[in-house]
Amino acid sequence: MTTFMGIPMELKLEIFYQLPARDVQRVRRVCKTIQKAIDSEKRKLLGNICAREAARIAADVKYLVDYDTKEVTFLEALRRWCKHRPASKEGIARMHDRADFGHIYHKNKATEDGSLKALADRLSMHLNDPLLPQCHPLFGTCGGLAEILTNLHAYLHGPFDVDLIDEWHFASRENFVQRWDWSSLCLSDDWAPEIYDMFADGPVLEGEWRSQDEHIKAFEACMPLTTLKTHQFYYGRWKGESYANARGRGRGVCDMSEVTSMFDVPILPTEGHCAGIVAYCVKSKWARDTVEKSLETGQSLTLLGKAAIMDEMFLF
Repeated sequence: MTTFMGIPMELKLEIFYQLPARDVQRVRRVCKTIQKAIDSEKRKLLGNICAREAARIAADVKYLVDYDTKEVTFLEALRRWCKHRPASKEGIARMHDRADFGHIYHKNKATEDGSLKALADRLSMHLNDPLLPQCHPLFGTCGGLAEILTNLHAYLHGPFDVDLIDEWHFASRENFVQRWDWSSLCLSDDWAPEIYDMFADGPVLEGEWRSQDEHIKAFEACMPLTTLKTHQFYYGRWKGESYANARGRGRGVCDMSEVTSMFDVPILPTEGHCAGIVAYCVKSKWARDTVEKSLETGQSLTLLGKAAIMDEMFLF
């Protein structure tokens, strides 16, 4: 301990950066000097983990939201999305999934900008929509950019059986830079080589890969907290089953406004063409029943109860 306390603060922080967040919190309790050092760099030390995990460890009711454009960059939001919602090995399903991410990211961006909120759900998905410049330059591009980056990650670090269209586009740095008109994605030409090198150095995105059948089975096992429309997951994939039965399995216990006020989580699309594409779910019946009971009785959840449920929440 004496040796550790004697080293420069920069080296102490470098050591802390290598520790899991749980251990950082334990070290924080050793003495006031270490506590002060950690608190001064808390955002960086906890920045590489899911915000819900950070909230659970700190047991703090003021949770950061995973897709709040004020708190996280586009790439960081995509990394968290991939970690929470595994990528499909099928190219078309992956394209639709990343479009879902783009809608959510843009929804929160539009909400942040205030005046754009009313338009966020009404615009079409077509990139040449005449209303697009009047709304926000990111609309229609977030999903496309997310798909490009996910496919780049799949080519460099994905499983051998992942479905990729036009692999040539990701085979080299030069191909990647020349393939797309980056200005149409609100990016400069200098951005592309930097991002390719970053992805080539190591897996920037995390998370599991699964087939569409595995995706559907995971959906069957999930327990939504919010009312969930399931046509995105069942359309054209289930035979001999009515849509009513499929929708019945996806009923939640509350609406989006109650979830966002209770847990301070990002707003998900609830109107327009992208409504119901994703919902907040929990892993255990205990967490779902606890939320339902809290709403029925009108009693607020305890701080630790919120933290425990947040640890089980995920997007599907």
